Amino acid sequence: MRNAASRSVQRHLHRLRSNRGTLLLLIGLPLAACTGSVAQQEIDPLVEMAAATLTALPSRTPPPSATVPASPTATGSPTILPTATGTPGPSPTPSAPPLPTSDPRFGLNLSQPSVTDSFNIPFTWGEYRNASASNLILDKQLQAIDNLTDSLIWWTTTKYMGSNIYVEVSVEIQDCAGRDFAGLGLRIGEFVSTGYTVEISCDGYYRIRKFSTGAVVVLLDWTFIRALNQESGATNKIGFIARANNLTAVINDVVLESVKDNTYFSGTFALFAGAERTPGLTAIFDDFNIWYFSP
Repeated sequence: MRNAASRSVQRHLHRLRSNRGTLLLLIGLPLAACTGSVAQQEIDPLVEMAAATLTALPSRTPPPSATVPASPTATGSPTILPTATGTPGPSPTPSAPPLPTSDPRFGLNLSQPSVTDSFNIPFTWGEYRNASASNLILDKQLQAIDNLTDSLIWWTTTKYMGSNIYVEVSVEIQDCAGRDFAGLGLRIGEFVSTGYTVEISCDGYYRIRKFSTGAVVVLLDWTFIRALNQESGATNKIGFIARANNLTAVINDVVLESVKDNTYFSGTFALFAGAERTPGLTAIFDDFNIWYFSP
């Protein structure tokens, strides 16, 4: 099993160089790499093998084929328990008010996500720990840590897939400063090095980027947003809309500027922390939800 996990790690190590000359290392572990006891333990032998592979790979060798992540598992209907005679039942969950037609999420019922992930189901997300970073599910939350203030980011991906979707997640960025950031990715490719991200910083800014093989493109540069709760320990809700070639960030339910890009139209999702000034930057993710737009 360890050899299989090692091969899976090797398949998903890629180097990218941004349009600013910044080297980025993106890590996403598929479900196949997180079986048995590997998910919750340190995997130093795998890390060593991955590092050795990274050093040995020719810079122009195309990546091998990868297994497409599993489609999201449908959630069954909840079982309704009978209420004892004379005992009042629970109050119904209020529905979210209808969205105006000007909202790019129009047509969705925000009180009823298509997928809800509270980070309490094993092997839904890839988990790992190494000297540079870790992404682990602890206490029904996903904890992302970036240990080094370099230009590398490490992310984890999930089994869920989506094309035309709205996705959101809550995140608490702990001790931080300046442009330390946390991010949410969508339409992440099967080689986990392609897709789109929206990122929020400790000092109240957000941006949208595109990751492709060999380049990282800033689609919307760091922009200040009053809706962000700033500084260490602040909790914010990051949302990201993808409909056809339109990409829109939503921060704390405030719909922000849209950008257009025709490169990617489906894929999985990613979560990550990015340390710019604070070694050991920690982002705690909770309440991951997906809504699918009707065809």
